[in-house]
Amino acid sequence: FTGSTIGKSKEAFIVMLSDELRTNTTVLSMQLDQNALGANAAKALADMLRHNTTLKSMKLDDNKIGDKGVAFLAKALEVNSSLKQLNLHKNGITDTGASGLAEALKVNCTMSELILTSNGLRSAGATSLAEMLQVNSTLRKVDLSRNAICDIGAFQIAAALEANKGLVELGLLDNKIGERGVAQFSQSLRKNSTLKVLGLTATVCSQKQTADLEAVYEEMQSFHRVQRAISSIVEGKEQCLDLSHEKLGDDGIARVATLLEQSKTVLGLNLTYCQIGDAGAARLAKALKANESLMEVSLVSGNQISAAACCTLQDAIRQNARIYDTDLGNSDNIHEQPIAMDSSLPAPWASVPPVHPGPCPQGPDNIQSVSAAACRSSSAP
Repeated sequence: FTGSTIGKSKEAFIVMLSDELRTNTTVLSMQLDQNALGANAAKALADMLRHNTTLKSMKLDDNKIGDKGVAFLAKALEVNSSLKQLNLHKNGITDTGASGLAEALKVNCTMSELILTSNGLRSAGATSLAEMLQVNSTLRKVDLSRNAICDIGAFQIAAALEANKGLVELGLLDNKIGERGVAQFSQSLRKNSTLKVLGLTATVCSQKQTADLEAVYEEMQSFHRVQRAISSIVEGKEQCLDLSHEKLGDDGIARVATLLEQSKTVLGLNLTYCQIGDAGAARLAKALKANESLMEVSLVSGNQISAAACCTLQDAIRQNARIYDTDLGNSDNIHEQPIAMDSSLPAPWASVPPVHPGPCPQGPDNIQSVSAAACRSSSAP
């Protein structure tokens, strides 16, 4: 039942179908992709999975299930003992939904394939799935391609591979993985003895990182373990440091500021929704005065910077002749109470913030301009 073949009364049809399949013992596969079923239909299917004991495969891609619908399916997976393949491609699933699935798959001992491509997963969702992979031994294929996973998430997934003993195929194409994520995969894959297929698209800033990862794959291929290695590693010096929604707080921004003082290649900086307070803004202002590469800075919303601290940032930017495009927002977008740093920031990144290198479009007069939106669109589905 693909597309609009099930007619207009989709929810009623799914309820009827689910009721029939509760005790059915002959249907092994279900394909309901591209029907815009929504969360309520997902609930009916989840109720069916609690009772059905023979269905092996469920294809639900492009159905607008969202986190609410995925929550129903996740609860069902905790008790279902027959389903092996679940395809949730392009369903508007975010970190919240991924976290629920991860919890279910910590106890599920049947699922062997999970497809979460083209959703809205970021590093928090990737971290939840990585924690699951450390204890799950039945999943053979996980595809997280075409999401928004940056180096923090890649770091956690790579580290999980050191403990995982079951995964054979992993997809991470078209995310926001950069040099640090690649470096962690270089280390972790040496300790993994089961992975055979890795799809990884990344951008690195040095030939050394490319050579390091290629050496790992050559080593793995010599033991006849790797069937397919990297999709592409792109070398380039231009970087967009996109940390939006990472909830870094003032402590995290202090580490970003240290990086900016040392970097000569970061051209764009996106720090929206990072929960920055006045202390972090002051530290960032000092770094902006010293940085010699930035051209664009965005802090428009989701932070807690006072009007006075915003003026300090503006003064710092005025002293940096290279920065020609800024978006600092105004007092209407600024909160007064600072929020503490998110404690979920992975410990291994205590001194190294994630970098998302990416190609940047040509600006006026052939100047290499950078915008967070442009860098995000380079890996969007």
